[in-house]
Amino acid sequence: MQRWEEAGSLLSTALKSYLDSCSNLETACLQNNTRSTDLISRIDSALNSLHTILGQRLAQSRSTLARTRNKQASSLFRFPNEILAEIFLDVIYVPTKDERMAHLEMESTVHTIYRRLHALNNVCSVWRNVAVNCKSAWRVVPLVGTELLGHKRLATDLSLQRGGDRLHLAAIQSHGGDFLRYYKSLDEHAHYFSSANICAESKADLTDILNSFLESKHPLTLSSLSICQTHETRPGEAHTIEVELHVPKPYDYLYYKHSPLQLLFGKLLQSLSTLRISGAFIHWDMTTFSTRLTELHLHRVTLGYNSELLDFLRAASSASELRDLKIISVISMTGGAASPESYPTLSFPKLQCLLLEDLDYNVLQVVLRSIAPGSHRLSLIVEGNSSAFYEEEDIKVFVDFDDLCTLFERSAVDTLLLKAAFSWTLGPIRLGKLLRSMPELKALKLASYTFREDNWDALIRPTPEALIPFPKLEELHLSWAGLFDVDGIKRVVESHSIRKVVIGGYVRDETEMEMEMETDHYSGSELADVRADVVEWLRAVVPEVRVDPAEYIPPEFKQRLWRLW
Repeated sequence: MQRWEEAGSLLSTALKSYLDSCSNLETACLQNNTRSTDLISRIDSALNSLHTILGQRLAQSRSTLARTRNKQASSLFRFPNEILAEIFLDVIYVPTKDERMAHLEMESTVHTIYRRLHALNNVCSVWRNVAVNCKSAWRVVPLVGTELLGHKRLATDLSLQRGGDRLHLAAIQSHGGDFLRYYKSLDEHAHYFSSANICAESKADLTDILNSFLESKHPLTLSSLSICQTHETRPGEAHTIEVELHVPKPYDYLYYKHSPLQLLFGKLLQSLSTLRISGAFIHWDMTTFSTRLTELHLHRVTLGYNSELLDFLRAASSASELRDLKIISVISMTGGAASPESYPTLSFPKLQCLLLEDLDYNVLQVVLRSIAPGSHRLSLIVEGNSSAFYEEEDIKVFVDFDDLCTLFERSAVDTLLLKAAFSWTLGPIRLGKLLRSMPELKALKLASYTFREDNWDALIRPTPEALIPFPKLEELHLSWAGLFDVDGIKRVVESHSIRKVVIGGYVRDETEMEMEMETDHYSGSELADVRADVVEWLRAVVPEVRVDPAEYIPPEFKQRLWRLW
């Protein structure tokens, strides 16, 4: 510091002396009144060289001093780079409250990650250096060709250069064109990826990217693979469309049976710990898993007939360490055959969570009767499809509601989620009957359900003397509810041993009952605004209470959205 101050004093003295000499030179020239070509040349040289250098170095010194001052004034600059890097990773990857409520799908998540990363880079050189040298900040490698993101070749190259050797591939293709020509370096870096999420409309795009892994010259480190084929979609619906109802042909599968690439693909599957498949066709009868696989998700696909569904379940049971199994929006057809007396009993010794969502009656029956009872938690997300099944592509058969309840009686359901499409068809009588078929139910979650006095009554647990099978609820989640009789929730809570309540919806006036069909169901006043007394009562008697915005739908009701991870 002393040296800097002394140098500043010397510079000030030297500049004053130089200014005096310039003034003296001007005075002498005016007195002599003569023109010197040599003097003109020397002044030009000084202006073009010395003064330019002085100006640059003074500007640099000012910038350096300002930067030093800002670092000293801000506590953030005194953080070690490791702490700054951790903060940056939270900023880049942790979703905000609004983003959690919006349930961002894969493309929007990738866009958000890179928008935040580049915003951090542009703050200052110190932050940029920290971000550039933080490998985890660059571990998501975008391989994209979409209307929203365009082609991000530079982002791809920078991530490959800076992300290290535990990369996550985020490949998204939602319009035509050979987008792999933009990313020639993928083949050379396939062995650096520990996870990959590939989402494309065409099978060709999916297999082009997969082949980069299958044909890699280096040993792979891939442990997590997600494959999503969206087929032809309308804008904005690529991740939410319904299942294509058709029996797959040989050319629909990712690879032809017994082809060399199919054999390589089978070996790749055996190396995974996590596999998610959506809309893509795989030869499940040729698939076996290793003890590495712990998570398996099958999503939005028509397998064909029940034999193919059983092939999938057998393949899943080969993963002896499987802990998490999700089957969502999957269809298999009966072919007109009657339900067999029994199904093969498949063992999942380490299974912890089994989630079944948006399945028709036939698929529910095959899955629930094939998976051996165990200690796993069974979560059902029921929609309108559960009341029907397909014999063939064009033959849909509806089943009686009592048959659906009988099916559930055979299974120990832990969590039941009723989505809007099914909630609307459930009056209090049916809702009560459904709950009586699940006496071991612990958590009930309803979305878009209207609660009047009789609807609350359907949730009230009968007294033990009644000897009526009925669940003893521990959790009650009500989202986007139409609340006419708000006080009814008190009777429900008092009849159970509820330890958690999540509630959100619009409070409706009793006078609106007669004109409900003419009134928007999703309007009214927020619960916390007009019935704070009910919220206070809940918080006094229930250990955990959360009040959500009226129109908030929790993420578990939107499992069909294809997410980055």
